[in-house]
Amino acid sequence: FCLPLFSHNPGKFKCEEMRGEQVTRFFTRLTRSMGEGAVRITAHRLRHTTATQLLRGHSARLKVVQELLGHTSITTTMGYVHPDLD
Repeated sequence: FCLPLFSHNPGKFKCEEMRGEQVTRFFTRLTRSMGEGAVRITAHRLRHTTATQLLRGHSARLKVVQELLGHTSITTTMGYVHPDLD
């Protein structure tokens, strides 16, 4: 995660990248803002959802998703992609 990359005011950040605990706090606040009973959102869950959506829309091949996620093994990537049970 790189906040300055997506900010209109990159100078307001003290560091170039977010630390792990900052990412965790962001997703905790996001989940809370969705109200009671909301599905807990985490960075790891976001990776799973992204991989699944990329392949569901057929806009990417499994090898491309593997490279985007930084996996050395295609088997690892396959564990991130959830089948459409419909």
